[in-house]
Amino acid sequence: MKLHDALAAGIAHLSQNRLRTGLSILGILIGIASVLCMMAIGDGAKAIIANDIETLGGVNQVQFLAWILISVSFSIVMGIVFGVYPAMRASQLSPIDALRTET
Repeated sequence: MKLHDALAAGIAHLSQNRLRTGLSILGILIGIASVLCMMAIGDGAKAIIANDIETLGGVNQVQFLAWILISVSFSIVMGIVFGVYPAMRASQLSPIDALRTET
């Protein structure tokens, strides 16, 4: 099958399923728009945080970094406790026992 034939078959298939084609295009457009919005929000937040860090100064900046370290440490511990530990326990069960005791 040549490229021209493949493109012609693809376009014919798209014209036969107009609803599916329209929904696919809509999904792609919404996905692109959401990525652009998240990038804009991220850039705005980055500018706000950079401005806040500049205004903090010496002692407050150290306290701010300490809170960042505490929050990151807390997030890591929560990820391990509620993610890794149950997964490790479940990996040691046989699939039959795991399904039987599922609550």
